[in-house]
Amino acid sequence: MTQAPFGDYILELASLDVTTERYKPIPHFNVKAVEWALLFGMSFLLGIGMGANDIADAFGTSVGTHTVTINQAFILATLFELVGSLIAGLNNTLMASLDIINFPLYFDHPDELILGQVASIIGCTTWLMVATAYKMPVSTIHATVGGNIGFSLVLRGFNGILWTRVAAISMVWIFSPIVSGLFSILVFYIIDFTVLRRKNPLKAASNLLPAFYFVTFFIAIALVISDGSRIVGFQNIPVDMVMLISIAAGGTFGLFALFIVEPFMRQRIGSLKGFLAWFRTSQEKDDEDAVRLFAFLQVAVACFSAFSYGANDIMFSISPLYELLRMYNQEELNSGYLDTTVLLGMFATLAVIIGIWSIGTRVIHTVGQGISEINPATGFAVEFGAAFTGMFTNIFNAPQSNTHSLVGSLVLLGFVRSGPVIHWKMVRKVMISWILTFPFSGLISAGVMLLFQAYRDATFSK
Repeated sequence: MTQAPFGDYILELASLDVTTERYKPIPHFNVKAVEWALLFGMSFLLGIGMGANDIADAFGTSVGTHTVTINQAFILATLFELVGSLIAGLNNTLMASLDIINFPLYFDHPDELILGQVASIIGCTTWLMVATAYKMPVSTIHATVGGNIGFSLVLRGFNGILWTRVAAISMVWIFSPIVSGLFSILVFYIIDFTVLRRKNPLKAASNLLPAFYFVTFFIAIALVISDGSRIVGFQNIPVDMVMLISIAAGGTFGLFALFIVEPFMRQRIGSLKGFLAWFRTSQEKDDEDAVRLFAFLQVAVACFSAFSYGANDIMFSISPLYELLRMYNQEELNSGYLDTTVLLGMFATLAVIIGIWSIGTRVIHTVGQGISEINPATGFAVEFGAAFTGMFTNIFNAPQSNTHSLVGSLVLLGFVRSGPVIHWKMVRKVMISWILTFPFSGLISAGVMLLFQAYRDATFSK
């Protein structure tokens, strides 16, 4: 009995092996240049929408606490998302929106699949732009899956969708904000009990800051190497060497905190004028001087979050392109696999960077200031929980939403604390936008696919 193509990674969420997974070749077919142009063009627009909406996932809290300016956030996001897409994103190229589609139904009509992907991307891009215009943080992956369901329902009905895969992805979306929020709560309570509740919070923070740096960068480096790119051969590094490298990196950053960050921040905090010029506080309950010692660490985790975004989401915008190119060339991309992947990755990253710098300011203020009041200590906990939730799910190739994780951390951490105020009106708006994401992108995709069908039917009938 012949095994169905894609069956393994569709049904087994955590077992995708991108180095060995094979696809059933599709015979060469003639595709009009306009169809490929549409696919490339809409993929680029999708990347712009992703950059505009998802920049808030990484640097929203840092901008909200005035730890960095908008321009500084954009520069850091550009750098670390580019590095993340190349170092770890290559492992996620095959984690495409296509994995909810019943591929065998399209083997005889691959041109329909191309038009379907164009329709899906149009639906996703339209919703991202609408959400960005209204300053709402939404999930790109959520919208993309909705778009794929929309066009496939038009072309193949309910049989065209692998509903078990949709259910598995939906479960990840539901639980990732909860897990991220609980993780952020745990991190903050560690800070609370070891620093903020001490008689001298500033002294306690100064003493423990190197330990926080060590743990943060140890975990970050370990995850990056474990899920790293084949270009630099990270997959060949043994576990014991990964641990050794991570310990060395964590120790280096711990010493950096001890001898550079902590004295620098003490000098800033020691001068009231310098302190007010450098930062502004958003909390009165927590010790201002102590929480400001977490400012650099908050930015460091934001950079890691941008790296995580580059690894987990950027490649998603061009994964339909990549899958279709593989099928079109009957697996003949093997000899130039890395070259093809890198070029497409750079294509997607360029689009995301344009989105960041053009219209990235709108959503970042919603996340940074509109949901909950935060300071550098709570911002560090929020970004830490969301970033590591994203990286852990990326290891298992589970397409979770960084947006959902971040907002989940903001809401849950704000809820358990007595001081901050949660802006429930904004939270309700965000939740409504999440609920609308799936049907809106799906309906747009279905409508576009119907237009494509009508146009092609009219053309062939002449």
